Amino acid sequence: MTLQPDGNLILTAAADHHVKFDRGAGFTQGSASSATDVAIDFRDTQKYLLTMSGNVTNLNMQFPAVSGNFTLLVKQDGSTRTISNYNVKDSLGNNASGSATVKFPAATNPDLTDGGNKVDIITFYWDVTSEICYGIASLNF
Repeated sequence: MTLQPDGNLILTAAADHHVKFDRGAGFTQGSASSATDVAIDFRDTQKYLLTMSGNVTNLNMQFPAVSGNFTLLVKQDGSTRTISNYNVKDSLGNNASGSATVKFPAATNPDLTDGGNKVDIITFYWDVTSEICYGIASLNF
């Protein structure tokens, strides 16, 4: 069966409050290349690959109109690269009203792994009600 909605697809949970998939479920991986400003649109997919070939000043992430978990895989080229600002946008593209930047533990942006060809995975929880994005980094893959 193929569903091709022209807008939102809403699945209403059964009386026992869950939606069940009998087989694996996945997401198409989005991709972006580094530049001074990079746009990541989590409204399109929950998984993104950012291939770093230079330092990023502004990582601008736009989230959907629902809360959820999102993953960003950051893959460096042969050099050490950095991301300075993790900016948060709501589904309309406005700065998130709860916090316009990602909240990381100890209020400190992750220090991406030094050295070329390294991979870091940053996961986010987007709370649409408070418009706050919480992030945590798993480093040095």
